[in-house]
Amino acid sequence: GVFDPIRFTPNPEAGASIAGSILLFVNPWGTRKQDIEAALMHGLTHGATNGARTTMEAIDMAVDAGILTERDVRPVKDLASGSPQFRAVCGVDPEGETLRAGEGITYIRLGRTHLDLPSPNEMAQANVSQRVAIALVRAMVYGSLVALQDREGIVMLDEAWIFLEASQAEVVRA
Repeated sequence: GVFDPIRFTPNPEAGASIAGSILLFVNPWGTRKQDIEAALMHGLTHGATNGARTTMEAIDMAVDAGILTERDVRPVKDLASGSPQFRAVCGVDPEGETLRAGEGITYIRLGRTHLDLPSPNEMAQANVSQRVAIALVRAMVYGSLVALQDREGIVMLDEAWIFLEASQAEVVRA
């Protein structure tokens, strides 16, 4: 969960909002997505403002509070159990490592991890694995920007087209 927005965003409500955007973009619910949107955003905000340190912890708190049901969150938990890239943006361990910035150059390297990124003209037909990869790149950018707040710095990334293919609101927010 290094790139979990609830972990790296100083404002809990902003972190919940970004986490909700990520989950809704990845859409593990398929055709049920519209049925879960409002409760998901409410549940994430409830969890984040009540001390959750990861998206999954916020979701669990929302289930405990009766805001979300186990049926609502089962697709998220299933995806988290099967995708390490998804766990990077939807943290499951509140005690895990957090995003931090060092002096000088901070380099994020994926190592041998393959990101299944669609080509720009295939974005609308992206499968769940590709949507997770896109969400991870976007979370890296968001996290990097938060880490650079109140500091001089620049964010450079090789896959900038993914971020720039985002909606105008996302690019302006960054």
